[in-house]
Amino acid sequence: MIYRDSWYYLLVTHGSCCAGANSSYNIRMGRSRKVTGPFVDNMGIDMLQGGGKLFLGSGGRYVGPGHFGLLELGDGVQKFSIHFEADLDRGGISVLDIRPLLWRDGWPVAGENFKEGVYQIESARTGTAVEMAVQGVPVGGARGRGARGDTGGAPIPAQDAAQVTANWPAGPIDVRMSPYMVQAQQKWSIAAAANAGGYPGSPYFKITIAGTDRALTATEDGEVIVLPSDGPNGVNPLNLEQALKFLNAKEKD
Repeated sequence: MIYRDSWYYLLVTHGSCCAGANSSYNIRMGRSRKVTGPFVDNMGIDMLQGGGKLFLGSGGRYVGPGHFGLLELGDGVQKFSIHFEADLDRGGISVLDIRPLLWRDGWPVAGENFKEGVYQIESARTGTAVEMAVQGVPVGGARGRGARGDTGGAPIPAQDAAQVTANWPAGPIDVRMSPYMVQAQQKWSIAAAANAGGYPGSPYFKITIAGTDRALTATEDGEVIVLPSDGPNGVNPLNLEQALKFLNAKEKD
């Protein structure tokens, strides 16, 4: 059970277990203003009368999630533990999993563990993108609109950092929210930081401008800047939740 914003949330294991990949385990939930219930789902159906909003079911190579456990990690970060009845990539054995716990429209949501890669970090509210605060270079060069009937030319390749870094200043550079322009200063490579610790189920991450050693870091007063990884001040690895918290504050500013 979870208490949040004057609601009690009851998460229960539903279905059958103990049959490996044939298990129908899933996790469903309801909420109530009173700890004694009644607990109803998002459609207003009492869980004792067959209600229950799905929190997490089988997916991909994992079958039969059950037994929700809340992990409070501080600074507003929540995760949850579960077990799957079968992991098909490991011969169908039962496995533990730890994932982010998110909230949406007044209900807990099962998040996915982050996968390393190159990303554009975009605001869901404004559509603006996180970028290193440098003068951007238009992708493909400055181009006017084509004449009427023009069918266009060859595809424009993605902008690579090596094409534009000569114009970037050295040393610390601010971070800002700007319209997404498909430019190199808006492409972030996110990878686990070796031997830096982390949260249960998730390491701390090193977040760099893709193709460079310029890494996102937090200052002592909570600002987010970009520094060369091999600079005199070094770089503090960030956990992803912390980085997004700083960036959200910057967007509001």
